[in-house]
Amino acid sequence: MLVNAAEHSDVELTKERIKEMSDLLESNQLRVLSLRNCKMSDVNFKRLMKSCGSSKSLLQMSLSVGVISDQQRIELLAQVLRKNKLLKSLHIHGNPIGDEGLKVIAEALSYNSHVTTLDVGDCDLGDPSIQHLRLLLLPTAEQEGLSELGLSANTRITEAGWASLAMTVAHSPNLRRIYLDYNNLGNIGASSLLVGVAANQQIEVLDLEGTGFTEVTAQLLLDLMQNYPGKLRKITLRENKVKKSTVAAIKSILRINVPDGASTDASEDDFLSTTASVTSSQGPPSCTSDAMSETSTSATEVTDTEDSVRSETSTVKDLVLTDIEEPIEKTQVEKVDASKKNKQKKKVKEEEDEDLGEELKEVPVFW
Repeated sequence: MLVNAAEHSDVELTKERIKEMSDLLESNQLRVLSLRNCKMSDVNFKRLMKSCGSSKSLLQMSLSVGVISDQQRIELLAQVLRKNKLLKSLHIHGNPIGDEGLKVIAEALSYNSHVTTLDVGDCDLGDPSIQHLRLLLLPTAEQEGLSELGLSANTRITEAGWASLAMTVAHSPNLRRIYLDYNNLGNIGASSLLVGVAANQQIEVLDLEGTGFTEVTAQLLLDLMQNYPGKLRKITLRENKVKKSTVAAIKSILRINVPDGASTDASEDDFLSTTASVTSSQGPPSCTSDAMSETSTSATEVTDTEDSVRSETSTVKDLVLTDIEEPIEKTQVEKVDASKKNKQKKKVKEEEDEDLGEELKEVPVFW
């Protein structure tokens, strides 16, 4: 009988429990292995990794928050990735593997053409790791490239690193979802990424929660949504200094990109958020791993706060019509009077044109 998942969190795994999971893996009965903040001896970890490498049923492996605790375990995980050619999803969020650790894992993944989802959030990564991720994002003859990347809470990555990632994103045609929440992007890093997203045109989900950008970058995002939206349907901007009116304008455009048949149930939003989904990190950065797992198995629900949109913003069309409605009605009345007074028709017409020109100068312009 096929077992969908073996999940353990915040426990110490005994030899007996490791044997039970290993037997399921070796008999090809386990699809998902999820261990979060679990402790086990090095001997038991080695036994478990050996079983993962030989399993023909394992599709998703999540070893998060301290499970990969040293270089030896990094090497054992790399051996699994080289051997198991059926694995599709790897989540190692919250393990301080650093740039050298990611290099080992990225090289191992380069031999595995089936892994399309990678979560390396909160792994103490810096700029050198961007070069390692490039190997996994760009398509080759052997690999299609990642479709989902979690890179949240890697605060050592600098503006130069984000600019480098932006260039890679621009040339990653299979990338669909990217999670960058709780990084130090600032306006420069976030703007660089938006240029990459605009060039890519295939990105569907973009998480920029708590990345330290301001209204300047939000206006650039609005420009992107107006002119180069591509397939974007979910954006998260919570915990950034952005005007509510800008958030509402982005939302109004984002709704157009929602696929037909998607849910549009309303829900309460945070003050500075714009999202086409209920899903978002409400707690510490480590929650992103769970959000990615949910995205891999279920459709994204779309939500809006339409009352907020109506109260905070109006469309350009509405504003223009409101401003020029009175001059138009006045012109119509004067034309009727002019038809009754043929002698003054030319004079009235000139006055109308002059008055209308003055009124139109006062109409606000919105770009």
